[in-house]
Amino acid sequence: MIIGGPGAAQTPRVPVPPGGRSPIHERELIRRAQAGDAAAFDALVAQFGALVLRVARSIVGETDAEDVAQEVFLRLYRALASVDPERPLEPFLVRIAVNAARTERGRRGRRREDVLEAARDRAGEAGGPGAAVHADDVRRALLAASATLTERERLVFRLRDLEGLEAPVVAEALGIAAVTVRRLSGNARSKVIAWLRIHRPELVDGTGPDRP
Repeated sequence: MIIGGPGAAQTPRVPVPPGGRSPIHERELIRRAQAGDAAAFDALVAQFGALVLRVARSIVGETDAEDVAQEVFLRLYRALASVDPERPLEPFLVRIAVNAARTERGRRGRRREDVLEAARDRAGEAGGPGAAVHADDVRRALLAASATLTERERLVFRLRDLEGLEAPVVAEALGIAAVTVRRLSGNARSKVIAWLRIHRPELVDGTGPDRP
């Protein structure tokens, strides 16, 4: 838990809850957190914790994802004074998560287990155990296919197509134009589909994703 506000001397221990976002207005939460309201900061963690974990998991795998998420919220805590409450917090957190995950991956080295451990389907509630197993298998295949992409294509593909982030959010998080995100996404999808047709043809029905 966070004890005290941004000016507190002690080091915060940031919880990373599994829940989704709260309906509480994030601008008000940011302002309250900046004023030293620990509960408001905890509420921001509750709203964005699952998103940060997904982004981290897509880059470093399951084992290191929570450590990265802790680092992300620690960085947010330290940077609260510079956060603009009028701007969406999501792109800012995604950018921190991407950078923190890249740093972690570089420090510990690339691991073969990343692809396997990262393959927990974020939409596992699609049905019974059989549906969850199938969804997990598809995600594993997509992650394996994405390993053949360039680094920028892979990052955009994982954020856009695996984690479901919108193009403007990805663009702001990565510091590139939305049109560049869409171009990289299109290239990545074409390559992924081509890989699947060779290695996992049963997953390809002849049509590809067409989300802009």
